[in-house]
Amino acid sequence: MSGELTCQVDQDHPVTVVRPHGVLRIGSAPALRATVAKCLAEQPAGVLLELSGLRLGDEVALTVFQALTRRAAEWPAVPVALCSVPPEMYAPMARIGMVRHLQVFPGPAEALAALVDGPPPTVLRDWYQPHAAACHQARLVVAQACAAWQVEELSEAAVMVVNELAANAVCHAGTRFQLTVAMRGAYLCLSVRDGSAAPPVLARRPERAGGQGLVLISKLATAWGHLSAVGGKVVWATLRSRQPGAGRNGR
Repeated sequence: MSGELTCQVDQDHPVTVVRPHGVLRIGSAPALRATVAKCLAEQPAGVLLELSGLRLGDEVALTVFQALTRRAAEWPAVPVALCSVPPEMYAPMARIGMVRHLQVFPGPAEALAALVDGPPPTVLRDWYQPHAAACHQARLVVAQACAAWQVEELSEAAVMVVNELAANAVCHAGTRFQLTVAMRGAYLCLSVRDGSAAPPVLARRPERAGGQGLVLISKLATAWGHLSAVGGKVVWATLRSRQPGAGRNGR
């Protein structure tokens, strides 16, 4: 069933544009979900779903758009918009009230204008070699970012979280890794991209070797997770600031 749906991806702009073609059904929706997840791993300014080439097979499959929007809001906290929605698809979306919870635009021009509206978030991003010293460098970058973006109350937890993210890349992936630190609204977003496709495993038993860093991350972070990426994976975590106007220097 997934063969019924293919996706064309344009990542040449700050906003990634995904153009699905085919029939949207329960069986083909995972193909769209997987494509958008890989796009989110690149942390674009936003994701636009241009739906003119999509036909509706099952109305229940429309829930994929809500799931994608929630997924993007959790991390990397970027907006998702829809445009050029075929009338036969828009009608059931309107009937069940879905359009009230989605950003839906008549065409790409309106959607892109809305997605790039406002100043872009400040993002720190760099690559590190898989050495223990890289963990120290990652901690310094995050501490300095928290100070610069006036979210010092997050610094201690953020430093501990990024240390574990970097240590996992060094010890388990064993590849160079890319650290990204961003302030998106009230959320400090941390992510490490490495060259291993093996997903991180959260240790459920104290005696189990490995995975304890993820236990710490799960306790300190507002949310965390991982996504498959081209050539590896991204492990991410977010921490929410409770300060009014948090992140005002990070945008």
